[in-house]
Formats: sequence, structure tokens, C-alpha cells
Amino acid sequence: MDIIIKKHNTMKDLFYSQTEQRLFWIAGYTDNSSLVTSIVLTLESCRNYFIKQCKLPQNAFIKTDYCTSSMRYKSMRYFWVDNIETPPEDAFVLGDDWTMDKWIKN
Repeated sequence: MDIIIKKHNTMKDLFYSQTEQRLFWIAGYTDNSSLVTSIVLTLESCRNYFIKQCKLPQNAFIKTDYCTSSMRYKSMRYFWVDNIETPPEDAFVLGDDWTMDKWIKN
């Protein structure tokens, strides 16, 4: 099963933590499958989308994890990249009291 990510002019659920210089994207329910090949293709597709939409270098060190204890994002996947000094215009910039982990868990 191929996963198709719709292209938008703005990226939804894109956040920036100023204190961590971390850009992160809540990708949603992306890899709800038991097929390894499907999960891997989905992860690669989401990584590539994140890189393209945020105009990151192709060799950017993108990380991902799965939300297990969030009220808002439970069972969703998120992607992030560190050491971003200037966030994209689409990103919602979190206040100084927020980190990525704190935002996702609340």
C-alpha cells in the first residue's frame, strides 16, 4: 500500500521550539500497519516530505518517534530536526516555557 502525502502550500502541525532550536512536525497516524515494508516506505516518505516542505538539506539528520502518552497526539508519529536557527514561516513558534516533549505530552 503506497502512502501519498498531499502537497500543501503550508505545512500543518509544524512547530518550532526556540529553547531547543528544534523543528518538529506531528505527522499523524502514519504507520498503522504490520507490514515492515509499508512502515519503512511511509517513514521514508514522511522524512522526504518534511525535508522538502521545510527546505532542509537532503542529508539532514531527521529523527522520529511515536507518541504514547499524549492527550492530543496519542498514537501519532512525529519527526524532528535539531540545530535550526531560523524556523520556516509555516512553523508555530513555541514560547520559552515549552520544549518539544512538553508540547507533545500536553
